[in-house]
Amino acid sequence: MSLNNSIKKEKNIIFISHATPEDDELAIWLASRLQMAGYEVWIDKDELKGGEKFWEDIQQTLTNNTVKFICILSNISVNKEGVKDEINYALSIERERNLNDFVLPILKESVSQMPINIARKNYIGEFRSDWGKGLERVLNFLEKHLVPKEKNSISNDIETLIRKQVVKLEQGAETIMSNQFEIKQLPKFIYMYKPMDKMPRTYKYYRHPIRELGGYLISFYCPEKMQSIITEQELKYTECIGLNEFINVKYKQYALNATQKDIDNIIKTLISKTFDMLFEEKQLRNFQGAYTSDWWIPNNLLSKNKIQFCNYKNEKTHRAMVGKSIQYIWHFCFRYRIRKNNENFYIEISPRTIYTDENDNIIPSDTKLNKLRISRTKNWYNEKWRELLTAFMYWLNNGQDIVINFENNGVLVCSWKPEFFESNIIICEDKLNIDEGDLNYEE
Repeated sequence: MSLNNSIKKEKNIIFISHATPEDDELAIWLASRLQMAGYEVWIDKDELKGGEKFWEDIQQTLTNNTVKFICILSNISVNKEGVKDEINYALSIERERNLNDFVLPILKESVSQMPINIARKNYIGEFRSDWGKGLERVLNFLEKHLVPKEKNSISNDIETLIRKQVVKLEQGAETIMSNQFEIKQLPKFIYMYKPMDKMPRTYKYYRHPIRELGGYLISFYCPEKMQSIITEQELKYTECIGLNEFINVKYKQYALNATQKDIDNIIKTLISKTFDMLFEEKQLRNFQGAYTSDWWIPNNLLSKNKIQFCNYKNEKTHRAMVGKSIQYIWHFCFRYRIRKNNENFYIEISPRTIYTDENDNIIPSDTKLNKLRISRTKNWYNEKWRELLTAFMYWLNNGQDIVINFENNGVLVCSWKPEFFESNIIICEDKLNIDEGDLNYEE
């Protein structure tokens, strides 16, 4: 597909400006994620050869079709004439048309000499340490500015993705493993408490499934357990409400102005804190970022730092969850969130890696952490990540449903097996040697 054929009348193109070939890896990664989210993306990746016609096409695309201009800033790109020309032209469009935030700079790294014409603009800096966080900021920006996108994004972008050589896709039936695990059962009741004095300070019970709602405390904990945690004052036990009744009706008695979304978020938080306590009990370590919470497996928690398990294909195998990475040690790490689809709750787990020294001290530099992640895991294809995630969930309860007991309030039960979905698109993956990246710490 030529550039001219990709131009449409509607302003719907996200133009990504970057230094070629130095910043290709981030540019292609970002473009592929935006395309799979449903956005129309323009990126120069070897299909354009330069010259007068090339610049005319760029000007036409920027003038007539571009809704947002993203420039990847690095110490190389800010000194490249082509990138500087694109930025200058995009800024002139922004000024002439009085557009707000037409130009969005993102920092691939700390830039020593930021161009004066863009230095004062708001930029996204998360890409310096975490591409995932940076992508989330970009998507929020595009949604905030109502940038148009296609609903059936993957199907509509097959040709584009293949042309960019980001992923290889084919038509055909395929079963896809998700990173979502169904919560099959929740505690039976919600308990409501009224503090007899002022509201207890939240940091004292933050790690527990206890939250505030309309001047009351809400929890899965029965009165005896609750009072054993909040000991600085007496709590008045108000009532015990069936969980579904509370979610659908009864919450209005305690928080008249609360919306259904507010209540769902409170229940998600109670579930989340329940899992936090499980991970703490399993002796996982927690790493708190400014807006994130990551859990990771410390060295020597597992026998030989490996997990023996049956994978999602019901095959017996193993995975190293901790291992050497040059002078550092890599650890399986994850962050998660609780989601609600229809009436069901799920835990969605995003696997990652984290890096420490010999004493399990996390590398303090976010920039170095991100570089280690990229260099270490860039060849870890989906097969590897799926098995790491499956191994971890299997380990939590030896291949059985994960059960968390609330004594008189029943149990929370979560499947260790992920949700699977049927797709009419096949993602072709490179084969990965099962031992690649699995060097044991002792070896």
